[in-house]
Amino acid sequence: MKYTILEIMPAQIRVEYEDSSWAIVPIQPNDTVEDIDNAVANYDKDFLPKPETLINTNISVGDERTSTKKEVVENINVEPTPAPSNPVDVKSIAEYYASRGDTRLADILTSKVEDYVSQSTFSLDELISDLSYDPNEIFEQAEAELNAGQ
Repeated sequence: MKYTILEIMPAQIRVEYEDSSWAIVPIQPNDTVEDIDNAVANYDKDFLPKPETLINTNISVGDERTSTKKEVVENINVEPTPAPSNPVDVKSIAEYYASRGDTRLADILTSKVEDYVSQSTFSLDELISDLSYDPNEIFEQAEAELNAGQ
């Protein structure tokens, strides 16, 4: 859906869609226009879930219930699930959420990659070269060179 940018604020923009609806959309300072279009799409009614899928089926109109507070259990030591550290896992998780409309993780990853490749020390050829080596081969080659030098 077409939209018009009405206001630019720190870390967000206010937009109006062609149907006169509007949204305040979080953006990053270095987002491209494509990144911004994607962020705005997250608030576009054409991409939002159907309202009927958001209805809680645990209750019905006319139910009479009594409000109660849930008992809070304190001092439970539960080991937190560690965040995935494998880059493939993180990328897969980012793609999963992005396919469901939440692009926050994908946006952060893209930003980190853009920062990394913009460094003057980054070389795509060197990265490709590094990926083509087997760590075991590198170790064996270093060991052979060390033994040859003795």
